[in-house]
Amino acid sequence: MRHLDLWITLFLGFTGSFLYYLIASSLDGFRRYKKEKKFDIVFFIFNLIFLSILASPSVYSGLKIKSVFWTTEKKIQKKINEITDLRQRLEQKQQEVQDLFDLYQTGIRKIKQEILLEKYHRKIFTYEQAAQNSQIAYDLSLIQRKEAYIQKLKEINLRLQKGTNELLYLEREAQDDLEMVKVLNSNEAEALVTEINKVIQKYLPDAEKLVINIDEKTLPSPQQIWEQIQNEVTRGMPH
Repeated sequence: MRHLDLWITLFLGFTGSFLYYLIASSLDGFRRYKKEKKFDIVFFIFNLIFLSILASPSVYSGLKIKSVFWTTEKKIQKKINEITDLRQRLEQKQQEVQDLFDLYQTGIRKIKQEILLEKYHRKIFTYEQAAQNSQIAYDLSLIQRKEAYIQKLKEINLRLQKGTNELLYLEREAQDDLEMVKVLNSNEAEALVTEINKVIQKYLPDAEKLVINIDEKTLPSPQQIWEQIQNEVTRGMPH
């Protein structure tokens, strides 16, 4: 291997010197150089020494290690940027979920007020009577679905909060590792990048459009909602 480095060095030295000769000839005139029949020995020796230093195992290894550091640093920084972007998107999605939650809660309170007004106006006291009233039956169905959406939004919000916390931890861990990139071996750096990729793929779907699937079997029945409203009335105004 060392013999190969030597031959490469000699080849580069002669090639560089010859190119220098051609350039100098074109600039100063080929005739003068042909007449003098001189070759720039000083430059050739300097060029040969310089290329020999670059081709030496220690310098070459140093440049190679430096290149690895730069590559690893850029790779980790790129992943940190991806984590930060995803975490911010999850935080924005959390706010959207909270806004929906508040909207459904407000809607349920208004519908309950409508049910009570109809109940007192029509003198309705039992669920059987309420089920025969089209407005109350419709309102109970609306509350039924809104309550189901609220439960799903709670689950989504918990998942988003967990994802935000995990990404924040991973972001800080990667920042620390970025400061220590020179003492990390390649396996440790690749393990960190792999871990980041897994977490990103885990929470990336949550940053996209929300999909809420309702299981009809888990919905509270209209009668249960009616009884809940009556219980709230005995304790105070419905909420």
